[in-house]
This record gives sequence, C-alpha cells and structure tokens, in this order.
Amino acid sequence: MVPLEGFSVSIGPEYTTRLVEYARLYWDPLRAAERSESLRRCLAALRRLYKL
Repeated sequence: MVPLEGFSVSIGPEYTTRLVEYARLYWDPLRAAERSESLRRCLAALRRLYKL
C-alpha cells in the first residue's frame, strides 16, 4: 500500500483519509478472510481473545 523504499513516489496528503474511508465503507474483513489465511487466523485469534 505504500511505496517501496528507494522509489520516488510519495504519499499524498489525503492518503490516510482515503484509506480510512475505504476501510469503513467498503472493506469487509470476513469476506477478505475467505482469500487470506493470515487474516482468517487473525480474526479467529481476536474471537478467542474477546470471546465473540
């Protein structure tokens, strides 16, 4: 999501605002976990931790 070290691309002033907007309005972690084993494990650990 961020430029690799050594690249001249910079992150604009609205980067964080847009990223938060995307996460709040569009990103579905349960759906994303269907494609990401590490996210699936993370969500399972959070459920155990918070007993959800």
